[in-house]
Amino acid sequence: MHKLYFVIFVTLKTLGYRTHMAYTIASNICEGIAECVPACPVACIEQGKGANVKGTIWFRIKPELCIDCGVCLQVCPIQGAIVPEERPELVIPS
Repeated sequence: MHKLYFVIFVTLKTLGYRTHMAYTIASNICEGIAECVPACPVACIEQGKGANVKGTIWFRIKPELCIDCGVCLQVCPIQGAIVPEERPELVIPS
């Protein structure tokens, strides 16, 4: 089942279809703990530039790579830092 899903997902993605809604890391809530980074199965989380309003490093999810698996949300110890929808207004512009 997983192999079939992957083939369909990759095919649709290659054709340019949005197959899901990406998660979002709220830049000013993130505390830079980064448990999400090694947990992400597709390596779609990267460090943002500079510091957020808390003065900590922060991370962002590349929505074009996110597969909507939710692992980041499960491992993040900071409540509200990751939201299960694409919310670009919560991300500090690059």
